Amino acid sequence: MRTLTSALVAVALASGSIPALAQTLTTQAAPASWKPLNQRQDDVAAAIANGVDSGALSDATAQGLRDQFKGLLNLEDDYRKTGLTPSQQADLQARYDTLEARIQVDTHPASVEVRRRPADD
Repeated sequence: MRTLTSALVAVALASGSIPALAQTLTTQAAPASWKPLNQRQDDVAAAIANGVDSGALSDATAQGLRDQFKGLLNLEDDYRKTGLTPSQQADLQARYDTLEARIQVDTHPASVEVRRRPADD
């Protein structure tokens, strides 16, 4: 879904057809990871706090996650100054997906499947 959206954004920017892109984005079904931004903010803050409390996150790692989170909050504020467009909403959702995945990896490293290429003999 993100690949399709990214491709649509690239085509729209290249052709100057932003209104058509906005219509396309608003008619597509929301991805499974979509949640209201306020809920995502609460979830991210709680996940970082839980990681610190459980000892799964070091102070340095937690600070890096908080910095990334603060950057997202600032970006959202910037977007909202002129009205949050569907493409900006999608951008924020994708960035929250990335941050939540990073939190998952940092707090549960054993749950991440690592695929290595077989060694060449």
